[in-house]
Parts: sequence; C-alpha cells; structure tokens
Amino acid sequence: RYVYLPTAPADEVRGSALAHVLRTFFGGSVSSAVAALLESKPLSRDEYDRLSRLLDEAVAAEEGGK
Repeated sequence: RYVYLPTAPADEVRGSALAHVLRTFFGGSVSSAVAALLESKPLSRDEYDRLSRLLDEAVAAEEGGK
C-alpha cells in the first residue's frame, strides 16, 4: 500500500493553482473571476457580508499604501 503526503504547503499550492486559473480562463483578471463565481450560484447573506468586508479591507489597505 502507498501513502501519499503533500510536499508543499496547501496555501502555496492553492495560490499557484488559482494564479494559473486566473491566467488561463480570465486573462489574469481577478474581477472577472469573482464576477463568474458570484454569477455561478447564490451566496448566503453571511458570505456576501464577508466578501464586502474583505473588499473594504483591501481598499483601505491600498489607500493606506499610497
């Protein structure tokens, strides 16, 4: 019997895979990918609230870095 164990951290692999999907299917556009996800199925109110909070934090971080 064989046991397979990951050789790279999940966060690292997830980021690499997501970057590949963005380049391959969305021309590198994060907003296009997010729009496709939002249009694919309805979200719960909690999920919308979380996304809204994450977007607000990202905007604040961007404005703080200027």
